[in-house]
Amino acid sequence: MVFADGQDAAKGVAIDLSLRGARLSAVPLEPGVRVWNPAPLDPEAQIWLSVECPGVPLPISLRARIVWRRDDAMGVAFVSPPEHTIHRLAQVIADLSGAA
Repeated sequence: MVFADGQDAAKGVAIDLSLRGARLSAVPLEPGVRVWNPAPLDPEAQIWLSVECPGVPLPISLRARIVWRRDDAMGVAFVSPPEHTIHRLAQVIADLSGAA
């Protein structure tokens, strides 16, 4: 996943992923890589996520609200995702669950 505030971007790993949200652990991106988002990465801020998974040809873009943040981890709740996005996310979750 890629998530961002207004200045910097971060790459993260979804530790838990559901249709309603995710728990993310951050991994910094290379210097100079930026993703636009108008809000700081603080609780209640809204950010854009780009979910990238092996075997999924296009990233899934989601708007999310930060519910909590500690050190290099955060919990997010997805904000009104469209039905087609929920369907794609459900398929990714099913594929990942089958691979476990």
